[in-house]
Amino acid sequence: MSHSLPSSYNPQEGESLRVSKSSFMKYFKCPRQYAWSYILLPDVRPPPNDLMIRGTSIHKVLENLYDSYYPGDTIADTVAILDDVPFDPAVDAMIEIEQQRLEVWGVAGFEPVSHEEKLEIPSYEEMEDGTMVPIILVGLPDAILRHPDGGLCIVELKTGELNSSKMGRIRKELCFYANMLEILMPGEEVTHFGFFSPDCMNENLMVDTIQKGKKEVFTGENQGILIIEKANKRSMNSFRKNLKSMVHGVVSRQWPMKWSDYYCTEWCEYHLNCESEMLGISEAIEIP
Repeated sequence: MSHSLPSSYNPQEGESLRVSKSSFMKYFKCPRQYAWSYILLPDVRPPPNDLMIRGTSIHKVLENLYDSYYPGDTIADTVAILDDVPFDPAVDAMIEIEQQRLEVWGVAGFEPVSHEEKLEIPSYEEMEDGTMVPIILVGLPDAILRHPDGGLCIVELKTGELNSSKMGRIRKELCFYANMLEILMPGEEVTHFGFFSPDCMNENLMVDTIQKGKKEVFTGENQGILIIEKANKRSMNSFRKNLKSMVHGVVSRQWPMKWSDYYCTEWCEYHLNCESEMLGISEAIEIP
């Protein structure tokens, strides 16, 4: 089976298919949205909205905190010397949560192995007919920490409210990074995943997580939570099946839509095209 793609296909690099964490998650969410974003309109990106701009600034605070922390300082002292820290309740929650983690994990556990470091890792995916498709995995983990138990802990920071459904999507992203690290660092083991939500005010989620006692939990005084859970093989196996399905779908040009009356109309900038197609107003798009 040929896996050549048109030269206009953005993620293509030579003979390899570039698979970023975001493009993987977009295909997993809806192959048709992926096609619009990366094939039909690869150079068109909507401008960032207020939520995106805020999310970037919150991520920048955490990045600068890791860059500037000096052993012996408190997290609040470190943040106080940073430039352009937004006045935001999420920042206060991050300070409180990271101070807790520093006190429990110690300096060796607090300081990241790496953070905000772009990774590009060559790999292969085997198709159903035995064809080996070269791919390049691309990702930017928010933080890779050394867990006190000795293994690596990958942490993903997300602004906005947190719930079990969102945790499931984040877990898929963490599996993406864990797969990359297995290739990049064969002598290391990813043992834990971290869900960092400084905006979280979901009391039911917080109470339920704490009461079950199977996960490490750090919380802010008024909002925010960091949940550390053990990485499990079931999640990794599910991710690998999804990755194989995505690569197979891309190289065989499969772009089915996954329509949702809520998600598509609220969060997809291409939903009018799909809606018109489903109503018979326009013909199905042809993707080269």
